[in-house]
Amino acid sequence: MTALFQVGLKSRLYGCHAGKAEEMAKVLTENKREKIPAVRGIYTAICLFFVLSGAFLWGKKLLAAEVTPMVLVLTAGGLSLCLEILYLGKKQKIFLSLVFFLLFGFVVIREGFALAEGVKELANRFLELINLYQRTDFLLWYVEGKSSGAEQAFLLLCIFLGFLEVLLVSCAGKKWSRNLSVLCLPVLTGAVGFLAGKSPSQEGMVLILAGFLALQPEPGKKGTMPMAAGMGVLIGIAAAFSVSGKGDQILARYHKSWLERQLRLENQMLERVRQLGAGEFFFRNQEQPEYTLDNEEPRQTGAEIFHITVDRVPEQPAYIRGFIGGDYSGKSWEKVSRQEFSDWAGSFGKPVQDCQEAVQNFSCEQLKKMSEETGLKSQNVTIKLKEPAESYMLIPYYTRISGERYVEGDGSLAPRKQKELQWESFLTLTSWQRDGAAAFQEKNPSGEIWEQYQSYVQKTYTRLPEQGLKRLRALADGFDRESFRVLYPESDDYGASLSQEDFSGGLMRAAWQVQNRMWKDTYYSWDLEPVPEGKDFAEYFLLEQKKGYCVHYATAGTLLLRMCGIPARYVSGYIVFPEDFQKNKDGTWTARVTDRRGHAWTEIFQKGLGFLPVEMTPPAYTDLLAEVRSEEDMKETLQQLDRQEESVKKQEEERKKEMDIPKEQPAKNQQQEEPQNQRQNPKPEDTAKNTKIPEKSGLTDAEKGRTAMAASASLAGGGTLFFLLWCLKKSRRRKRQAAFFQEDRAQGALAMGKAMKPMLKSLGLEQKLPGELEYAAFLEEKLPGMGWRRGMFLLQKSAFSRQGITDVEFQEVEKLYGNLVQKVLEEKGRLWKWFLT
Repeated sequence: MTALFQVGLKSRLYGCHAGKAEEMAKVLTENKREKIPAVRGIYTAICLFFVLSGAFLWGKKLLAAEVTPMVLVLTAGGLSLCLEILYLGKKQKIFLSLVFFLLFGFVVIREGFALAEGVKELANRFLELINLYQRTDFLLWYVEGKSSGAEQAFLLLCIFLGFLEVLLVSCAGKKWSRNLSVLCLPVLTGAVGFLAGKSPSQEGMVLILAGFLALQPEPGKKGTMPMAAGMGVLIGIAAAFSVSGKGDQILARYHKSWLERQLRLENQMLERVRQLGAGEFFFRNQEQPEYTLDNEEPRQTGAEIFHITVDRVPEQPAYIRGFIGGDYSGKSWEKVSRQEFSDWAGSFGKPVQDCQEAVQNFSCEQLKKMSEETGLKSQNVTIKLKEPAESYMLIPYYTRISGERYVEGDGSLAPRKQKELQWESFLTLTSWQRDGAAAFQEKNPSGEIWEQYQSYVQKTYTRLPEQGLKRLRALADGFDRESFRVLYPESDDYGASLSQEDFSGGLMRAAWQVQNRMWKDTYYSWDLEPVPEGKDFAEYFLLEQKKGYCVHYATAGTLLLRMCGIPARYVSGYIVFPEDFQKNKDGTWTARVTDRRGHAWTEIFQKGLGFLPVEMTPPAYTDLLAEVRSEEDMKETLQQLDRQEESVKKQEEERKKEMDIPKEQPAKNQQQEEPQNQRQNPKPEDTAKNTKIPEKSGLTDAEKGRTAMAASASLAGGGTLFFLLWCLKKSRRRKRQAAFFQEDRAQGALAMGKAMKPMLKSLGLEQKLPGELEYAAFLEEKLPGMGWRRGMFLLQKSAFSRQGITDVEFQEVEKLYGNLVQKVLEEKGRLWKWFLT
């Protein structure tokens, strides 16, 4: 009995302990389950903070709001804290929601007018983007002045949409519904951005991805919580680092190649966004990413590319821009980076679209403002493409891009499906007109953006590959860079209105030196050897093969100018000559442009006007291109030029050999040849002895009378003609003197300049180069010592300077005119004296 009692007691005790153990385990499990939702709520709030911050920054870029990123981040943090309160229960959700909507309504009512104006301004910004990108014509809201209402409205919009997302996340029960709730605001912002053609914010995308990826692991599962927390912290630090801008600075300083790859990736994203928004994703017309450089013969079939119709025939060849190259890689030119331009625009707080329009249209607006004083007029230019452009849009220089075109960056225009393009353009400018635009003093509304853009251009378009091009750099080091700074330092009065760094100064002097260096040692040819492996395209052309075509000259010229510190870009497109235009019945002029007019050139940056075309290909080729009409004629003519160049080289080698022959040998040969010449050429006396003089025949009196009358009539007619010519000469001389020596010295100098044109043409030196300053360099080479560059400068000053020219400067032009008259008289004989004196 005792034993049984003890056994029963022990069993009861053991059963009691076992029950307590089970109860304790159950309590611990319930406590753990209660803690897991609390941890999950805090973790979800942190992830949601990243997502909201990214969405707000994305919206800021889209609407160009001037709210600081720190305010948006603090707003996202406050909304994330609300999630913890909403997780407490239904009562808390209802209470917090009522308080939020009451406060929100109170703020809206109190600031009603300012917020209404701000909402209109934000709506106008969005509608402007839609009109530009989708080519629509939505009307804009009227806004009374500009205030801070737009920023307040944007901040309230972020708070309202952010609270709605927090409320949706708190109501989500399952993982998939929670993920959808978290992505609502980013997806909405992205859809609106795609509709307006705006790319995502870099910082916003990083923050959104950080928050969403960190939200995916389950905190309740063993091992996932530390991993998720670590990943979220690391991504959050990276996002904050990106927002601060330190990341870009370190990449630019230590890892330039990484930054370049990043820019290329962002450019590809921008292009995909543009295609998707414009409905062109499945079409062929994708922007050309790079221009490959090789020595293959140009493919020219004579196929028609486009028609160009203008109001007036241009006086000079018109350059139609297509591809614009930014960075050089040794084997290709990469297109101008749009993302880099966008980053620059955002760096000083200006909307990207405003910067793009200001930069692209600056030259046309500047020329239109000075048209009242100079009489320079724009004209309508229509380009009708045979097929829609697949790689880039064709646009002339000095053109205004209307709101119907979607402007992006400062490079080529993205291709569109249209076959007809209409522009307002000045098409071509003389050097006088370009320098006049630089001297124009009236303030441009885009001046602030333009000042910032000049610094961007100097930094971006003087960039060169970090490695290679050693021989080309050594060649550029040989240029006289001091002459780039000031062209005519004694012209202080003109220097006050025209910067010494303008096109007529250092820029053009640099271009002259580059042109002369290339044209001196190379010649135009299609017969080229492939570029050897490991050789640079430009160095092999300029320093080894020493022959090439327009692509070679434009590439080498652009690089040499950049090495001299001159902002320059490679451009390919088409060149249209004045002879190509035919008059239409309505008075306009149309040129049919084929692929034989495909061309490449360099453009350099002038501070007062923008990028200007500079011809780097030798003038002999442009003359040939204007005359040749078929591919066979072009090849045959180029072959003739090749043979001429080879013969010139052989002649130079033979001359060098002849210079080495002793001078005594020609003297001996001359002594031996003299007796032979005497035998072959008898003396005049001997010839006279063997010649019989015919006897004179007599004339009758009638014949003598008729002869006398004819002689008298001829003498009278000759005297009359001489008198008329003398009167004509005196009249022309009197008019010329009146034009030359009028009271306005500037107009007198221009009259002398006009009178010099036919004289130069008589010497075979008429103007064929596209600009007056290039022409001056050509004349300086052909007629050295006469001061053509100085004279051309003074003629430009006479045309555009408001101060005119001084008497001393007028005498310089008069001296140049007199020297040219003497040169013509020496070359063409005294007969020209009748016309020139």
